[in-house]
Amino acid sequence: METQCIYLYNGCPLTALAESVFKSIIFRIEFFMNPAEIEQLILAGLPGCQVRVLSDDGTHFEAVVVTEAFEGKRSLQRHQMIYKTLGELVGGEIHALSIQAMTPSEQGGA
Repeated sequence: METQCIYLYNGCPLTALAESVFKSIIFRIEFFMNPAEIEQLILAGLPGCQVRVLSDDGTHFEAVVVTEAFEGKRSLQRHQMIYKTLGELVGGEIHALSIQAMTPSEQGGA
């Protein structure tokens, strides 16, 4: 026998629509990434880099990553290095990631 969960607000059962909205909010709180978490993952994978991550919605992110480790690497290789630090989160919790990957000298000239 399957147990049914009834969500309550102020002791009253929620309507189907309200329950759907409630579940959506709980899902966002539990499963969406925040920019600081992504920054920490990139920092852990690329020690010594400078990183800034922004997001308006918790699924689409912009990352600016500056490190000497990018020296001599093509853009695709730089992006792959960043994706590697994030693992399976890309395409899941991180729905979209816009990346600016630069060396310190490129940042100074930008």
